[in-house]
Amino acid sequence: MITEIQLKAALIRLLKSAFPDVAIYGVGAVEGYKKPCFFVEMILTGENDETVNVVKKTYSVSILYEAAKITEMDSLKKVDGIRNMLKCVDDRNRHRKMCIKIKDEKLGNRYVKATEFFYTFVGDDANYLNIHFNMEFYDTEEIEPTEPPIEDVRLIASIETNTNYRD
Repeated sequence: MITEIQLKAALIRLLKSAFPDVAIYGVGAVEGYKKPCFFVEMILTGENDETVNVVKKTYSVSILYEAAKITEMDSLKKVDGIRNMLKCVDDRNRHRKMCIKIKDEKLGNRYVKATEFFYTFVGDDANYLNIHFNMEFYDTEEIEPTEPPIEDVRLIASIETNTNYRD
């Protein structure tokens, strides 16, 4: 099972590797933050049961970029950098279009699909870059058994023959 902490940690790890000189903050009021910086928000927007043990989850990710000096060229470089950051190669050396690699101790590497990538400029002067995308994946929900396990099974069978059979 992938947790929200694993997802956000993987996302922040990717941002740090792609932009080592940019500070990264979570959502909420941050006083005295360092520019340039990213504010990363991740919200669960859908959780639907697919089967008894399988759940489909959808998260919406918003990355707000606040530059030290606002230029369109710098913002567009960040868009390209984040788009490229979401492209990965899996363990079999297959290129995946847009995904985030999650390291899971039980299952090994998982690849969470990134969809609906877009960006806008927000703020009073439309000078802050805001990048959005969704993350979608199927996950298992481990259900603890409530009944004790079966210890012994006995099968009793009898064979009946039909002696009144005709051709």
